[in-house]
Amino acid sequence: MVAIEETICEVFQENEAVSKRSSERIAIGSDEYFDLANELSADFNDFTAKFSDLNEKLILELNLNSNSVYNALPSLKSLLNAVTKTRIKLEKSAFAPAMGVAIRSYSEQVAQLKEIISDTINVHVTYKANSNLLSLFSRL
Repeated sequence: MVAIEETICEVFQENEAVSKRSSERIAIGSDEYFDLANELSADFNDFTAKFSDLNEKLILELNLNSNSVYNALPSLKSLLNAVTKTRIKLEKSAFAPAMGVAIRSYSEQVAQLKEIISDTINVHVTYKANSNLLSLFSRL
């Protein structure tokens, strides 16, 4: 019975040691996780500000000269594809819960770019249709 008691005691002590080591590692890991999440959030917040500036410039340009934005559609569609892939990666990452605000801001800019592309196409199609109607009416 003494051998069993000693074994129980050894296992108990080893459990305590493993528990303490794992708790320390989890604490360090949590700190590292949040440090990295904060770094990633800061990077994406900086980028999102630049992305927002681009979207604002595109909106202004679309109102002034839709042809320049229309001519940039291939580049804008490539950008939309890239930022959409990045958004999906972020949303699926282990850091998503800690980066909620940064991801939401980034996602809003992705949606804004998608809307700008749609508006550009609609403006250009409407302009062409109106031009064709004006041409038709002027012949009458």
